[in-house]
Amino acid sequence: MADYRALIVADVRLSVTSVNDIITSLQRETPLSSDIIQMNYPQSTIDEFIRSSLAVVDSIRSASERASSWLADTGDRLSQNLDEARRVEDDVRNTSSLLRDAEENIRATEENIRTSETNVQHAQNGLASAQSALARARDRMEEAENTHKAIHIGSMIAMIFMPIVAFGVAAVNMAAMSENLDNHYDAVRRLESELSASNTELETRRGTLAQQQGERGQLELKVAGLRSRASSLAAEGRTLSEARESLAELSRRINDCLYAVNAALSSSTSIAAMCSMRNVVTGIRGVVGGLGRDEMFAGPLTLLDEGAFGALDRRVATIRRSRLGV
Repeated sequence: MADYRALIVADVRLSVTSVNDIITSLQRETPLSSDIIQMNYPQSTIDEFIRSSLAVVDSIRSASERASSWLADTGDRLSQNLDEARRVEDDVRNTSSLLRDAEENIRATEENIRTSETNVQHAQNGLASAQSALARARDRMEEAENTHKAIHIGSMIAMIFMPIVAFGVAAVNMAAMSENLDNHYDAVRRLESELSASNTELETRRGTLAQQQGERGQLELKVAGLRSRASSLAAEGRTLSEARESLAELSRRINDCLYAVNAALSSSTSIAAMCSMRNVVTGIRGVVGGLGRDEMFAGPLTLLDEGAFGALDRRVATIRRSRLGV
């Protein structure tokens, strides 16, 4: 964006210089405090007056246009600021809602993890119990096998005294114990599978929790960034709003000054409608004050009193009449 203030300051500085040039040129031959009413100015003085008058009119008109552009640009920036602030506010609201959902999901996953941990503990306890039972069954099976061997060694003797009962009892006991041992192996394998599934489920849920926590962290960072941006936009909006108000006042002062300048110095203004140079000087003082550059209001124009303004107006009118042939 253009540096409007610097450009307007340059315009106003030129207008001050040009007004001072008018005052200097019109009192070069005779001070404004003189009682002389009619003055016959040489063409060089008239030409100098015309150039300076045009410079005053053009510089204040330029300042007016720049102030209007500055005010419009500031209004556009404020509008953009407010639009973005609304979008950021919506983003904060939506992202905060997503963050609440993420936190709810995390709580649910944490509860699921506790359930999985309980399931794993139960599976571990069950497996340990089954493994102990299997070990005991194996021990009994080994004892039975040893007994079976002993029976086999003494089978001939056993057959003499109780041939059918000895072999029948041994066969039944071995078959039952073998089936029981197989059942224990099956139980251990089933519980190992359940424990593996429970551990897999637990690790999966822990992975889900880590992912959800990462997403929550990203959402927290996004919300923090959006809130920071919202705060910056609010501060910028206040600054722009205040600037727009001060620019509106500055633009009004410049336009008032432009009206006074046109009425006093514009070639299109009739002698009867001419405005006093007092209005020009007052208008310039107001613009300088609006810019906060009081030091620019300097030179011969600061020394004009009531009598000097009257004399200056009469001399300006004299030149205007001479140009119009009145």
